[in-house]
Amino acid sequence: MTDYSYISLSLRTINSEDQVNALISFGKEITPLFMGNPLEMFVNAEEVYVFDTSGNQNIVSLWKQSGTETVAATIGIDKGCRIKPQAVVRLLRECVTLPGLKAEELFEVFGFHTVPSPCCYPAETTPALHRAMRTFTSTASLTDIVSARFSGGDREAAIIIAVDATAVPIEEEESLVRLRTAPVPDFEVDTKDCRVQPQPQQDSRRSFYTDPKPQSFIEEDEEEFVTNPGKHKRKSNPLVIIAFILIALAAGWAAVKYLPALIPDSDYSDIESTDVTAIALSGTQEDNAVITIADTIAIPADTEAAADSTAITATDSIASAAPAAEPEPAPKAAPANTDAEKADLEYLNSSKVWNRQSLKSDKYRALFDLFAAGNITEIVNAEYFAVPGMCTNRDADKAVTFLWQSYRTDTQHSNVRALKRLSGKTEIDMHKLMDDLAKIRSPKPNTNPRPKR
Repeated sequence: MTDYSYISLSLRTINSEDQVNALISFGKEITPLFMGNPLEMFVNAEEVYVFDTSGNQNIVSLWKQSGTETVAATIGIDKGCRIKPQAVVRLLRECVTLPGLKAEELFEVFGFHTVPSPCCYPAETTPALHRAMRTFTSTASLTDIVSARFSGGDREAAIIIAVDATAVPIEEEESLVRLRTAPVPDFEVDTKDCRVQPQPQQDSRRSFYTDPKPQSFIEEDEEEFVTNPGKHKRKSNPLVIIAFILIALAAGWAAVKYLPALIPDSDYSDIESTDVTAIALSGTQEDNAVITIADTIAIPADTEAAADSTAITATDSIASAAPAAEPEPAPKAAPANTDAEKADLEYLNSSKVWNRQSLKSDKYRALFDLFAAGNITEIVNAEYFAVPGMCTNRDADKAVTFLWQSYRTDTQHSNVRALKRLSGKTEIDMHKLMDDLAKIRSPKPNTNPRPKR
């Protein structure tokens, strides 16, 4: 039994008009005993879990309201297969938020094994109740219910409905009995080879209250009672204090002498200091000298007018004689290497592993280097991912979707660290990158749409 053949998974949405949209259907067909919507049985219930059986499978379903739609996620595990109850709860809660992942990819992300581990499954008995209710106050108590149910215990009722402790059932307790704890199965223990060493019996004659013997001894393990124990003060050695002071002075002297030489020079280290006051004073003196010379030279008005007319006439004659200068043509832009970019685009869309040496254009080499730089906004705004229809690589598009969902969340730094681990590498395995980013997703992802052009 391999390739998750012992697991069944169903994910569907139901709109307000009771139209069902199946998103995932994997494994054997699941036909639980419980029919209907359990959310209608409670007041202010955010999520409801239904534990059921179908043939040789233990089934648990999660029902929750998402806007105007109702989401129902159901998983079935063959009886006698060991699983992680935390993985079941995480899968049911988060499978809706992982866009486009197949069932096998979901099982891989949440830690299910392709080959099941068998466990000691007890013989089932006929349940006393048709259905009953259990409440949980935390995810840990919910996983205890899942563990008890999938290990063969908790069989007081054929159908168990688990809700949060704050949810109020609409039906009366006579029709929906509230159970308190989830019992685990009792396994028989073979005690044939079990040897119990007899413990030594305590002497009944020795007692703190009645002892025929006189209390003239002190037990080895007992401490002797002292009425006024003296306080032992540790005397400080002056030589040790002097040694510490000398070491501190030597460290301070070394820091002052050698630390400036160890600090690298900055861009402003070679700038020479200049006396700005002297430059300002010299500039003021030159301006005053120019103004004084201009005031002492007197130019007659007639001479000045004649000079102006002569200059205008000469300028006009030169302008008429000189031919009109043609504007220089603007330099033509170098044609883009479209053939190389087209080849790179086909390579990126058809390869799960991107090799930088296989890229021919600088445009897509820069796109390759963006991942190692770790800048999420530059990656999602790149033309390859922002223009609809350009990126048809499914793994790369999912990886960028996970990066955008982590933007400005509590897992953004973890995603950036995952990208910077690609620094210095010539290959990027997009499927492995998508898998790594899916494992560190935030429970409250960024729901804003990805940037488009």
